[in-house]
Amino acid sequence: MLKLPTDYPRPLNPSFRSLNQSVLLSDELSSSLRSLANQEGVTLFITMLAAFYCLLYRYTGQQDLVLGSPIVSRSRPEAEGLIGFFLNHLVLRVDLSGNPSFRQLLDRVRTVTLGAYTHQDVPFENLVEEIQPERNFSHMPLFNVAFALQNAPSAELEIPGLKLSGFRSGQDMIVLDLLCIILETKQGLVASLSGPKDLYEAETIREMLSHYKAVLEEVAARPDVNLLSFTLPSETPGDFPDATALLNDRFEIQQFNF
Repeated sequence: MLKLPTDYPRPLNPSFRSLNQSVLLSDELSSSLRSLANQEGVTLFITMLAAFYCLLYRYTGQQDLVLGSPIVSRSRPEAEGLIGFFLNHLVLRVDLSGNPSFRQLLDRVRTVTLGAYTHQDVPFENLVEEIQPERNFSHMPLFNVAFALQNAPSAELEIPGLKLSGFRSGQDMIVLDLLCIILETKQGLVASLSGPKDLYEAETIREMLSHYKAVLEEVAARPDVNLLSFTLPSETPGDFPDATALLNDRFEIQQFNF
């Protein structure tokens, strides 16, 4: 369990209602992050995930950080043409000890992520059954924070006399303490952060997203910065430009079912 600072104590019977905040990253920042990923030989997912680990390290002070991440597991050629929901959950455990630089952290995150991909076909429920963690109805087993990047192309479907497009449900639910999603849209990269109303005020989620954006800006400009040298903005963030409309045509992974 990541020991995140919260506004309220964890309830015994959570409501699972979520608070959501999104921001469109600038073209300059997005380009810098892609360039950094190319220079280091990693994917954009690993770069954005490593920056999120930096933020969580600053919030928790924990050096052994465990996150969850969804993956569409179609590693076998015979499964590529099948219709179905092939989503599985990976558990990514990264060691942040030794005050590494962001470049060094990228290498650690890459090693852990590639190792997890090797075992992506192991069902998450089998992992939980094997490890037998202490279960608690107020939080999920193995991880309570998750990260995802969605870059699957979305297209409107048109047939004679009918046009179909994506629709984002207004019933936002979350079963995690924190969920970060990066979306690649036509307008650019969107960072979205969600947390339960039982634990946070809306202002806190907005501040967390502001801090994550600040971390992204710092690592893009100074990839050799050490984790303990990160500076987070102390002022209260203002309202972000509304990026909600950019999410309407994308499937947003909010549900982690166990």
